[in-house]
Amino acid sequence: MAATADPDVHDLDAHDVNADVANADDPNAHEPDARIPVWSALAELYLDTDVTQSYDHVVRTLAASPYPLETLHEILMYEVHPAVYPNLISVAGEWAGFDEVWLVERIKAVCRQPRWRRRMSQWLRFDIDAHWRTLTPMIQAARSAVAQP
Repeated sequence: MAATADPDVHDLDAHDVNADVANADDPNAHEPDARIPVWSALAELYLDTDVTQSYDHVVRTLAASPYPLETLHEILMYEVHPAVYPNLISVAGEWAGFDEVWLVERIKAVCRQPRWRRRMSQWLRFDIDAHWRTLTPMIQAARSAVAQP
């Protein structure tokens, strides 16, 4: 079998949980503890309830995170989404919130999969993309408000 030239088709098992989305300029990029609040906040978008009521909490958490918007979107699509999107299609999905220990372990397991495999889970992305388009300017505004003297 010939080797593929696609850089996304490779085995990431040897990499840590942050290898795909780490920003080289971010000193906290390789600290999983910095990701946990981001994972928890983004996972709220997958609850079987009116998630727009969680927007304020999600925006505050993401705005306070050390990650640029592009990295936050990568975390959403390649770490959180593959881990919890099945809740969106469950007849009786989780609505009160994901257990943090379960969520962290689930996302870490997903992150050990090759990136191409995580891409296969892009079902129901349109709902999440709509939330992301709404949240992005809110996160930017929250960060700008903090940055102003």
